[in-house]
Amino acid sequence: MNHKPTAAAQNNIFTPLFLSLLVTEILSSLGQVTLTFALPLHLLNLTGSASLYGLVIALALIPAVALTPVGGAVADRLDKRRTMALLDFLTAGISLAYLLLSRSFDLVALTIAAMMLAYGFHALYGPVVQAWVPFIVNLGEHPHGDAQPGGKTHSSGKQERERLTQATGIISQTTSLTTMLGPIFAGVLLSFAGIVPVVIMAGAACLASSVWILLAARTPSSPAQAKAGGSAEGKAGQALSHPLRLLLADFAQAIRFLGGQRTLLVANVLVTFANLVFCAFVNVALPYIVTQELGLSNQLQGLAEGAISAGALAGAVVTSTKPGWFSMRLLPALIALSGLCLLPAALSMGLSAPARVSYLTLLLSLTVAMGLLQCVSVTIISFEQTATPRQLVGKVIGVTMSLSMAAMPLGQALYGPLIDHLPLPALMLAIAVLMAASSLFATRFARRVA
Repeated sequence: MNHKPTAAAQNNIFTPLFLSLLVTEILSSLGQVTLTFALPLHLLNLTGSASLYGLVIALALIPAVALTPVGGAVADRLDKRRTMALLDFLTAGISLAYLLLSRSFDLVALTIAAMMLAYGFHALYGPVVQAWVPFIVNLGEHPHGDAQPGGKTHSSGKQERERLTQATGIISQTTSLTTMLGPIFAGVLLSFAGIVPVVIMAGAACLASSVWILLAARTPSSPAQAKAGGSAEGKAGQALSHPLRLLLADFAQAIRFLGGQRTLLVANVLVTFANLVFCAFVNVALPYIVTQELGLSNQLQGLAEGAISAGALAGAVVTSTKPGWFSMRLLPALIALSGLCLLPAALSMGLSAPARVSYLTLLLSLTVAMGLLQCVSVTIISFEQTATPRQLVGKVIGVTMSLSMAAMPLGQALYGPLIDHLPLPALMLAIAVLMAASSLFATRFARRVA
């Protein structure tokens, strides 16, 4: 009788189905992160060119931007479990193809192709996972499928939002954990054994994820779910017979919904700008600074990637354990603080501090920044999951993820030449100023949100 609502919600969240999804996410993220970390770093080690490195990862993200809205439509129309299994199996196939073709094909072209496919499959995968979370959380609260849509009280709506924030935060924690560990192991393996065992490890993780999701993540049957399943089969048939028409209709439906949700629209524009200015810089600059500018090893580059992911993990932990601390009003301040985190690293490099000192300063700065940005990401996704009608969740998440990702290839392509020709401290200072300015601009909109 004395159970707190949040405790009960947490108990309901950790159902066998949710735990199965967590295991799948760990294995899938481990494979995808390992592959996309190792392939371009291997190329950077061979060429030493930041411009080429930035161009490769920029081109690799183009399919991801285009396919993320497709992933949202897929999430709402096809069986989520089988879709995830197929995408993991195809990602494992990328690893095998890379190993078979690496001796006979141009390495730059092969790396770009492999990265394009890996990011493209992951772009389809992400919205499917996020669209499945509300269903799984709702299933934990109503295990017999008897949840009634509508009729929510203010209290129940708030509890659902906190439950979804916790669940989304936990999913983000698992992703951040694998993003932290994957580059560390990959960096060590790459230094001591070369690219082949790293690619094998990535493929094995994706294959294991594909098998696991088929065997372990089974949803219980109920009359309501059977009806929903029949509807899903009908949607799948329509999607196969008129794929382009339905995709455009889904995209238009999501855009119309977002047009009436000014809060979500402004928040996603702010995140898109942060991806263009900050995240794209980190993706290109971090390996170049560590391995070329500071002259440190691949192991330390892997450790740097792991440390940044640890910051993201910490942000996900905080948002999942204390969901009441975060609201859409807080997002501009978090964005501004993440940009200001670059100032210590800029100062260290500007003063020509010893390589290890600059390395540690950069690590601490980016770790804190990524923790703050992870809080932003979890808050936005959980808000989308509760503010969006269930039949639109996948489509809306797919569109907003695509918008936030669209800036990454442009930023990465621009930062390669900029890093080659401009002083890094000046570049970091400019980024901090731009992040703070964008947050000040967005604050006037965020104040209107409770």
